[in-house]
Amino acid sequence: MDAHINRNILWRSLEGVTLIGTALLQYAVLTRYVTVSTVGVFSLVIAWSYVLASLSFNMGIKMIVTRDISQGDNPQLILSNAVVLQSLLSFGMLAIFIPTLYAFGYFDDIRTGLIIVSAVDLALFPIVIFQSLIQAREEMYKMAIINCTSYTISVLLEIIVLIYHFNFVWIYWAVASQLLLQALLTLVLLRGETLFQITLVRIKVIWELLRQVFPVVLLGIVTMLYIRTDVFMIDYYIGKRAVGYYTAAYTFLDYLMLISHFMMSAIFPNFSKYIKDDTEKYKKLYRSILLIFLKYLYPVAFLLFIFPKLTIGFFYAEEYTVASTCLQIHMLAALLAWLNGPSGTILIGYKKQHIYLYATALSLLVNIGLNYFFIPAYGIIGAAIATLCTEFVLVCYCLYAIKKLSGYVPFLTSREP
Repeated sequence: MDAHINRNILWRSLEGVTLIGTALLQYAVLTRYVTVSTVGVFSLVIAWSYVLASLSFNMGIKMIVTRDISQGDNPQLILSNAVVLQSLLSFGMLAIFIPTLYAFGYFDDIRTGLIIVSAVDLALFPIVIFQSLIQAREEMYKMAIINCTSYTISVLLEIIVLIYHFNFVWIYWAVASQLLLQALLTLVLLRGETLFQITLVRIKVIWELLRQVFPVVLLGIVTMLYIRTDVFMIDYYIGKRAVGYYTAAYTFLDYLMLISHFMMSAIFPNFSKYIKDDTEKYKKLYRSILLIFLKYLYPVAFLLFIFPKLTIGFFYAEEYTVASTCLQIHMLAALLAWLNGPSGTILIGYKKQHIYLYATALSLLVNIGLNYFFIPAYGIIGAAIATLCTEFVLVCYCLYAIKKLSGYVPFLTSREP
């Protein structure tokens, strides 16, 4: 990989490291100042807010806009229509989800926090769309500034709420401040260059964008359900206290996956270009990113697998060490997930996002089925085993699809570039 791509990966890796550092600091303080059940409630609010965010189409719109601008399409036309589409979807979601939360008793314990976090997120998503322009231009240092700053300030505000014993509701406002800071920093770093022009908005363009985005959005929804199903089912079968323990282990998997996600987003524009114009560069990039995962992320998973109780005891209150076995199983799942890390990016680059959707939908069904049997029988350890088995299904499906589509999977294809 050339120096520019390496720099972009480094910047986005810095984001990932900052995120996992602030998340561990967040839970280190949280587990020492509130009960395990309250940690479980907080974790459920965050989990459901991710699901609602995926329903808003934001992730899908950002990804398709980034891809299209990277491949040479008119950025002003794309962004203008994308912002209008996101605004319609976000405010439509606001009108639907708040009454829905009051209609179901399940949400009683988490309703207030979920409304605060999700309402702020949905209102600001139209502004966050402009991050697509930064990513398409491969200015990843700007993304690092935006995310590192917003994550750090948000977590510091959460810690202040906990240490000074403010009403716990304020912690959700602190969480919501993250996206507010992201939106403000995005506009500042673009220096007003949003490229939005209402005169360029066309129903035909919005419809075509929606058509392109829809499979990615379905993918995002299914993915969020897949990675949060265990938390929801643990809550249903065992309770919020068990969710609190499980989260202590799952947080490491969750945020280590985000590091690889940030790395992949750094080179998504490059994958999009090479898939279209240069097959050999695409193969080299694919192989190089897997080697980076192997060199830098696999050793982290190995250490966490060897020292689970020490790790959890260091970062959390001592009683959370009951989740040590879960952490070990999750680190095995991480090895499979990193092997599959580039798959979504590659399939979307080929405009075959429906294949990744099928793979993730299959994984969701497998995960629900395994959790249905394993959680009542084995508790939170059963949920971790279900995650490991599901990752195995997902990696097999995706690598087979990529091999069939491109004829190349690193280390599994005889002819290397």
